[in-house]
Amino acid sequence: MADAPDDDRQVSGEEAGQSPDILVQALSTLERVLTEERIRANQERERASVAEQAAAMWQERARNLEAELQHVLALPAHEEVPESKHG
Repeated sequence: MADAPDDDRQVSGEEAGQSPDILVQALSTLERVLTEERIRANQERERASVAEQAAAMWQERARNLEAELQHVLALPAHEEVPESKHG
């Protein structure tokens, strides 16, 4: 019976036909990409936070204006005195 290749066997870079320099380069590229993605994610979180703060500010402003409008509408009606016609 022939031995089947062991799929769990770890193959070094040299055995796979790759030089250690290529592996180091690949790891360096992976690290750079992950760092860029982390920075992008942090920037996106910061933008979302700023947007949430702006939304909260405008909601508060709308509530204040609504309360002011309700106050004005609750005032007694103002009757204008008709202007007298000269002439």
